[in-house]
Amino acid sequence: MDATKLWLLSSLLASFLSSCIGISCYSCWTKGDPKCAEPETLGSYHEETCPFKDNVCKKIQTDFYKIEKRGQSVVYMLMSNITSRICGRADWSGCRKTKGAASWTTECACEDDLCNTTNYVHPTVFLVTLLAVGVAYISQLH
Repeated sequence: MDATKLWLLSSLLASFLSSCIGISCYSCWTKGDPKCAEPETLGSYHEETCPFKDNVCKKIQTDFYKIEKRGQSVVYMLMSNITSRICGRADWSGCRKTKGAASWTTECACEDDLCNTTNYVHPTVFLVTLLAVGVAYISQLH
């Protein structure tokens, strides 16, 4: 077997095995571990290899507010927040916000290993933005 075929076969095998193992995500909850809220404090003990059915890592942060009415205005005072980092299943990536009666929940899903550290920007979005800035800069030079 020549080197090209061997390389192709090993690449396919590695790709297949990595898809069978599952994604790795940070897994924690601030109720049991306050360090879960801060990405710089996440350690290897927070890492989890997800079940095969899970295809994304998620970060879910819910901010709870006390609502006070002051005259004609309403004031929202942040009372607490909970952050969860978990394995999950989703057919989307990026972030979305949901408003409750006295809360805001931000749910982010991403598809790379250990990507649920913060609000996630997909690498493609970053590269397209960088490319657009580069094109704009180059066009100003001419």
